[in-house]
Amino acid sequence: MDQLIFVGITATNQKQVVLIGDPNFNYSIDSLTQVSVPKLADIRYLPVKGSSFEVSLIGNLLDEKEWYHVDYFQENAVEKYISDSYNPAILHVSTHGFFYNLEISGFYHSPALKSGLLLTSGNFTIPEMNEMISRHVVNAEDGFLSNYEIVGLNMERTYTIFLSLSGTDYQVSNNSVAYGSLIKAFSTAGGHYQIMSLWEQDANTKDEFIRQFYKEWLTNKDVRLSFNSALEKIRNKTEHPYYWGGYILSGK
Repeated sequence: MDQLIFVGITATNQKQVVLIGDPNFNYSIDSLTQVSVPKLADIRYLPVKGSSFEVSLIGNLLDEKEWYHVDYFQENAVEKYISDSYNPAILHVSTHGFFYNLEISGFYHSPALKSGLLLTSGNFTIPEMNEMISRHVVNAEDGFLSNYEIVGLNMERTYTIFLSLSGTDYQVSNNSVAYGSLIKAFSTAGGHYQIMSLWEQDANTKDEFIRQFYKEWLTNKDVRLSFNSALEKIRNKTEHPYYWGGYILSGK
């Protein structure tokens, strides 16, 4: 676990960023609170393509503007570093989202527990909620940061939350409801603006969008203006909505 990186000249909240990417879904965290549950054999998450490069790209842009950032890769891309981040100005998470069909038998009974973000060790634990609640370990490091956990976070001073999701689990009955619930969870936690990708993006286009967005944002601090500028740059290169229509912005 040697990939924790501290960079920058100031740790003030106004210029502090938390970057999380490239979770190791197959890493077994020894400190996990284990529960006796069956695995869903047809669910297996693959590494997020280009995630490390994405986080490094953002880090380089932040360095140019002398912003302080903390980067969590691989084994360090765990729930703790989101829940304990304490109001960074920007939270950027590059991973998979999970949005399970409400009709899956024997899985979580609350919709808020069936969607969220997949993090390190996610391939090892798919906990059954009744047992988790009875053992008071809802917030265990299980590799699944659910909407139920997200709404309890303190992000009232977090200005921008960027969820770069590289594909999601396919067991979803209503995509619009699933995505909306994840955005609403971060909004309820206090985040001012949320940006989220709706499907796995073309690698070059994704990197260009992210580069353009952060370059603009770090200059003008206007989320909507920066978001629209990044989209416009992609649309000027290609008219096909696959390349530019996969991002949504929500916020105050």
